[in-house]
Amino acid sequence: MSQKKQEQLSTGVLTGLSRISRGTTFTGDVTSDGDFRIDGTMNGNITTTGRIVVGSGAEVYGDVKCLAAEIEGVVEGKLDVEDVLSVKSTGVIRGELATSRIAVELGAVLDVQSCKMKKENK
Repeated sequence: MSQKKQEQLSTGVLTGLSRISRGTTFTGDVTSDGDFRIDGTMNGNITTTGRIVVGSGAEVYGDVKCLAAEIEGVVEGKLDVEDVLSVKSTGVIRGELATSRIAVELGAVLDVQSCKMKKENK
């Protein structure tokens, strides 16, 4: 993992941020090299080399592939996180899950058919 990406993960700062705001519904697939925040509804797949934040009340229906993720809303589909996945107390994940590291707060819902823990990249 690049030094820049490691710094982004450790500081929690979103860079090159793309956003779907609350009250917005987006249908389609997204590919990005930057970070992504969803506060509305996304119907489609997201692939990014950055970090994804699914805000409280947000919904994502599709496959997600990213470097890191923070889930406060709902994600239904395949979730593939290269490094760390953080599921907050309001977070719901339904589908399949693959990650290197995971942190789950009390109250979060993991309704997954499979959970694969990857080896960490050093």
